[in-house]
Amino acid sequence: MKMQNKGYKQTEKHKENKNKKLQSEKNRQHMSDKMKGRDVSGWQWKTAKKIRERFRKGEIRYDGIYARNWQGGKCKETQALRMTNEYKEWRMKVFIRDNFTCQACGIRGGKLNAHHIRSFRKYPELRLVVDNGVTLCEECHNLTKGGNFKN
Repeated sequence: MKMQNKGYKQTEKHKENKNKKLQSEKNRQHMSDKMKGRDVSGWQWKTAKKIRERFRKGEIRYDGIYARNWQGGKCKETQALRMTNEYKEWRMKVFIRDNFTCQACGIRGGKLNAHHIRSFRKYPELRLVVDNGVTLCEECHNLTKGGNFKN
């Protein structure tokens, strides 16, 4: 008995259906007629097996330009900037200046965000200025998104 069926009793109806064939004889004959004359060995199966083997060895990977959702390397300017070392240094300087403490509620540590006082989008010249940043916990930072939080 399979572990997934352990503890369950099968009814007579289940036992009857278990012995039935999934396809009718007519359907099975129809499928057989359709497959006659075809090359069953099929180069597709051999090729697919070779490709699977190359995946296992790590020779083929679907990432980068080979990924299904690849869009030509397009990346928003803001995303690219946030991945730079300069931006990461700015963030760390803001955290160190504020002693890793949320400036709104006073909680120290946890999930912190370096929030821009002047808008990141509207003031590109102030993006990496330490005085334009403030440390906020995740909860207080979420309040800034709705406009409810005053800097």
